[in-house]
Parts: sequence; C-alpha cells; structure tokens
Amino acid sequence: GRSLDIRFSGETGKRKGYVEDPQLLVGAYGDADLGWEVASLQAGQFETDNRADEDLDKLYLEANGGGNGFETAALAWYYIATYARTDAWEKRGKKGYIATIGDEITGSVTPDQVRQYIDADTTLQAPMTPTEVVALASEQWNVYHFVINNNTARQQRSVEHYTALLGDNCIVVQDPAAVAETIA
Repeated sequence: GRSLDIRFSGETGKRKGYVEDPQLLVGAYGDADLGWEVASLQAGQFETDNRADEDLDKLYLEANGGGNGFETAALAWYYIATYARTDAWEKRGKKGYIATIGDEITGSVTPDQVRQYIDADTTLQAPMTPTEVVALASEQWNVYHFVINNNTARQQRSVEHYTALLGDNCIVVQDPAAVAETIA
C-alpha cells in the first residue's frame, strides 16, 4: 500500500489534482457472507451535483460485520463491474474509478450473495475470488481500496491483502477523517 500526499495551492485556495466534473455514485457494503445483514450492498445513482449527498444520507450502515474475518468489498466491485453503465466507457472508452473503504480483507463473491443483494436472476454460477473480481472490474474501472489502518487491519494484514490484489491502488489511510479528501 501507499500513502497519498494531497497538496493545495496557497495562491488560489483551490485544491490541486481533483477530478474535474465528476459523476459520483455513493454506496455502502457490509458483510454479505454472514447472511443476517439486510443491506449488505447499497448504491445510489451517478450524480453530478448535490444529489450524491442526498444518496449518502439514505445509506443504512448496519455495523453487523465481524466474526468471519472479512467483509465483501469484492461484491461492490462486482456490482459496479457488471451492472453500472457510464457514457465515459460506452461512448469514449474511458475508465471510471471505484474507491472502496474498509479495514477488513475481502472475501469471494458467491452466486447466493449476488442473488440476495443484487439480482435474483443472476447468471453467476460459481464463486469468484477477489482476484477474479478485480480482473473483471479492471476492464472498465480503475479499482482502489482505502485501508483504514486500525487494529483489525493490522491483525488481518489487510494492507498486504489489498496490495496483492491492487498493487499501488491500495491506499493506506492513517487518519479516517481524511478519507473523502484523499479520494477526491
């Protein structure tokens, strides 16, 4: 993993290096493998204005994970890879960005998870490893994961896990309050 250094321009007061005219989809993922969460995957629409903030307000964060040693960031990657459509890709062949955040490693995506949280009529027949999901998502997306470097992450060796999956696209976050700015 790597840490990012965000720099600001003192003369203009504007942030440097931000994406111009972003279309933002906000969502949340939890632990779809446990089976007791009702909202293990949530996603809004791609928005260009403050409606993304409204979508953020609608998210239901269950906090029922834990106990099995991983969460399901890969399910969020699978959803974006297989169900999200953008003009940037379809009309211009330009990849978008996926940025997930968490402290635990990610597990595989199973047909049961997809059926329960994404599409009851899925054609997925066998589980996909996180490596397979990253490969699928990387066809149209630049996949990043921000590891909150807390005790859980250190115990699970999450930085090593996501670095093996994503290389330099694993970003280590020492200060959780800086996540939004770092993603931007």
